[in-house]
Amino acid sequence: SISWTESLHKKKARAILERKPMILSRCTARVGQLITTSNRTSSVRASARSSRAASSKRVVSRRLATNFVLGVCALNIYCTGASDANAETCMDLKTSSTGLQYCDISVGDGKEPVKGQKIEAHYIGKLTNGKKFDASYDRGRPLPFNVGAGQVIKGWDLGILGADDIPPMKVGGKRRLLIPPQLGYGDRGAGGVIPGGATLDFEVELVKA
Repeated sequence: SISWTESLHKKKARAILERKPMILSRCTARVGQLITTSNRTSSVRASARSSRAASSKRVVSRRLATNFVLGVCALNIYCTGASDANAETCMDLKTSSTGLQYCDISVGDGKEPVKGQKIEAHYIGKLTNGKKFDASYDRGRPLPFNVGAGQVIKGWDLGILGADDIPPMKVGGKRRLLIPPQLGYGDRGAGGVIPGGATLDFEVELVKA
């Protein structure tokens, strides 16, 4: 039969599995907590048994706790790593002659936009420290504008329409744009949220052209 001590460890393990992925240091700390609890529990039960039997149970309980939690940690680290990999949209940035850096997260299979045409695009805008300053997704609708007509920052027009050394986007595609200040808001910044001289990190999705 399963002792109540082993049952307790299984309940703790199930509780850990239901939590969000934990980093290794937290897992290690949790192992220590379970081992301490296991030792205390075994000490109470040891009063009715010989010291040798109690010692044996402590070893078994300690191993059960350690193996259970380290197994969960390994699973969580694996899953977290996969999640992080998916979150890394694209890191292999190409630098154009304009200073604009870009890489395609996914290449669309729709039409290419034409200069002056009204298009719609979703976007997420961040500073290089990772702070988000704007996102059309938060508003639930893409941004409509005439591409190449100076209605948006120069980095956007170049990044969507393309240039000599930048391929144009296609509808359905997503592209990361790392826009230097001279193709963004320059030294003036914008709206009190984008400082002067800021490099902008955009993820742009071409929805309609």
